[in-house]
Amino acid sequence: MTTIAKGADDPGRVSYCLGRIDEASKHLLSIINDILDMSKIEADKFEMKPVRFHLSDLIENVANIISVRAEAKGQSFAVSVADGMPETFVGDDNRVAQVLVNILSNAVKFTDDGGAIGLAVTGEARYGGGYFVKAAVSDDGIGISEEQQKELFEAFKQADAGTTRKYGGTGLGLALSSRIVEQMGGTITLASTLGEGSTFSIGFPLEIARAGTGEDAGSPDGDGGRNGEGRERGAAGKTPGDESGDGGGPRFDGKTILIAEDVDLNREIVTTMLEDTGVRIDEAANGAEAVRMYSADPARYDLILMDIQMPELDGFGAAKAIRGVAADAGSEGPPILAMSANAFKEDVEKSLASGMNEHLSKPVDYGILIDALGRYLRS
Repeated sequence: MTTIAKGADDPGRVSYCLGRIDEASKHLLSIINDILDMSKIEADKFEMKPVRFHLSDLIENVANIISVRAEAKGQSFAVSVADGMPETFVGDDNRVAQVLVNILSNAVKFTDDGGAIGLAVTGEARYGGGYFVKAAVSDDGIGISEEQQKELFEAFKQADAGTTRKYGGTGLGLALSSRIVEQMGGTITLASTLGEGSTFSIGFPLEIARAGTGEDAGSPDGDGGRNGEGRERGAAGKTPGDESGDGGGPRFDGKTILIAEDVDLNREIVTTMLEDTGVRIDEAANGAEAVRMYSADPARYDLILMDIQMPELDGFGAAKAIRGVAADAGSEGPPILAMSANAFKEDVEKSLASGMNEHLSKPVDYGILIDALGRYLRS
């Protein structure tokens, strides 16, 4: 997107690119923060910072963050706080808010448009002036099977590989939330049925603040007070290199390429990079769709750009299938160039073994992409 903005004359295009860059940078920052927190916990360097805070302010701030996300998906979001609960506590309010936002964000993400999300806060007094605040986060989303629940709180784990591709995320949110709750001496449990929804029950031991002691904590930002933003779990934007095409650049008039890539933003980036080259572009959102499009008109495509990780059928399988269709017609088929963030030697070898001609690493560099297209489309 930086490349596209640098080559754009239209202020509207530049503004759009800046918005995409902003979203991606915030997502990247949230991932880095999560990794740093996990590292601190594993190194036994994770510290709690107890302060005096108002529970109603904390819940309101968390609810404000989640409401925006729920409204964007047309979901209902209900918050309830039990009567008679103390108002002022002493504890690490930023960490409490961080956990609640993490769990609630997952509820929004894994619940279909128009679904329902709930946050119910209750509590009970403990001996010696302590109090156990309980928060139940419920949804009617995709749910989690009993087998998947066994590994759900492990770092970098998600329910299955398809979950990562469809919903995004790193698999750190629940693991980090679980570790934080454990560090606070609390509990977190899950009750879920596949296809019917989930309820996470979180308990935080806090101290009831005595009147006239300590200072009121500032309102939490719902993000651990680190980056001022909610915890985003969307698909990460992958940025290209630092060159841009122009009207005087290479031309591929009369050529047609097929881009197989399941992330809309990535297809948009490549399409925009090539818009001044004269090449025609068709788009497929997964490997299976790419095979269908090629099979329907094999002579149409002069080259295929193939992502590796895609739902339904990955890039390796799609490349093999396309080579099979071409072989049945007595040809090799068009050049297929892999596009993948997996760029180790074994990844490149696997791409070539599946029938691809070359392996391009993401983020896609404009110059490298144009050079590759020039080699194959001009030959």
